[in-house]
Amino acid sequence: MTGGPGPESGLTPESPDGQAAGPAPRTRFGAYAVTLDEDGRILLCRLSADEVEAGAWTLPGGGVEFGEHPDEAVLRELEEEAGLTGRIDSVLGIFSRVYPRSRAAGGADMHFIGFLYRVATTGGELRDEVDGSTDTCAWFGPDELRSLRIVGVAHHAIELALPGAALPAAALPGPLA
Repeated sequence: MTGGPGPESGLTPESPDGQAAGPAPRTRFGAYAVTLDEDGRILLCRLSADEVEAGAWTLPGGGVEFGEHPDEAVLRELEEEAGLTGRIDSVLGIFSRVYPRSRAAGGADMHFIGFLYRVATTGGELRDEVDGSTDTCAWFGPDELRSLRIVGVAHHAIELALPGAALPAAALPGPLA
């Protein structure tokens, strides 16, 4: 390591005109569980007060840690956030969006990529996460979704998993929307 400008040093290189460039762009990978119960309700978790979109609803899931396979991450996150164990049935889709000047990336542009998995619950008891990125999880029927603030990754997943569900007109535009 040279200690010069670059993502590993925390410094940003100068632009061609000699001015300091903004923070280096980032990419964030996440894995999310799209879980339906026997009544066709979807499991959503509310973002805690510490999060950028506090109070908004998302899917159980989150960041893939370095060296972790997304398949492992989605099941880990389901248990951490909701207290449930699960089995991956299939990959439902991929969510990809660039958020300019994202607060979640310290003002840098962030490319967020979320792997969406259909996950069947196999055990556990639904419970709230303590001191985590979410503060509660709940099941919602397709007709109950319109009144919720829903982040983009969850909005996209619901469109794929529950076509025709009553969703808000648009997903939240925030940095993890």
